[in-house]
Amino acid sequence: GVDGTVCNKIGTYLKALSAKANKVPFYVAAPKSTFDKNFSMNNKSFEIEKRDASELFTIKVINNGKILTVNLGHFEGYNPAFDITPPEFITGIICEEGIIKPENLREFLG
Repeated sequence: GVDGTVCNKIGTYLKALSAKANKVPFYVAAPKSTFDKNFSMNNKSFEIEKRDASELFTIKVINNGKILTVNLGHFEGYNPAFDITPPEFITGIICEEGIIKPENLREFLG
C-alpha cells in the first residue's frame, strides 16, 4: 500500500513479526506494478482471497509407492491466501528501481 503496508502470501506477517522481535531486517520483494496507491492500513479496501477449507484438512501420503489422499475430516475453517503486514515490520521493499523504505513509498509513487 501507499503507506508501506504489504499484502502478500499467508505467512509474511508472521515472518516479519518474528524478524522484528529478533532484530533481524525484513525485506519484501515485489514488482512495482503490484504497488497499490489506493491501499493503506487505514483504508482496507483489499479483499483477501479465501481458499477452500478442505486444503487445511487433506494431506497426501505415500503408501507402498502409491500416493494416497487422506481426508482428516470435514470441518469449517478460515483459509486466507494472503495476510497484511504493517510497515513498521518491514525494513525495505525491493523492486526494479531499488530498495524503498516503507515510509518513503508514498513519495516514491508520486
